[in-house]
Parts: sequence; structure tokens; C-alpha cells
Amino acid sequence: MNAQLYIFVPFHQKDRVKALGARWDAALGKWYVPYGKDVSLFEEWWPSELRKEMAGLKDEKPRKKRKVRRQC
Repeated sequence: MNAQLYIFVPFHQKDRVKALGARWDAALGKWYVPYGKDVSLFEEWWPSELRKEMAGLKDEKPRKKRKVRRQC
């Protein structure tokens, strides 16, 4: 699936995101990160919901592996 990430870019920062590879969707009036681009480059402009979700993933502690006893 080819998906685009729409980002929120203040007008005065448009040149920065354009230089990073973002594209302007004239029909919607929004900037987006095209499929195949590294979205982490645009973290500053991610929607707040995505930032919260990603922050939650970073905070999760890795689960310990449980030892399984084999019965013979």
C-alpha cells in the first residue's frame, strides 16, 4: 500500500520541508511526505496524534522472555 503522511507545516517553514522532499497537495492545501521517504525526517511536523502514539511506543519496556519448561 502506498501511503502518504500529511504534516502540519507553518508557512514560514515550507522551504525547509520542501528541501527535505515533502510535496504540496494543492487540492487539500496540505504538505505531505511521499511514499518511500523517511518520515522521521519530518517528525517536527507530524500530527499530534502520531507524535503521542510514537512517544508511547518509545516508552514501552521490552517484555522479558518467559522460560518454558519442557516436559519429557
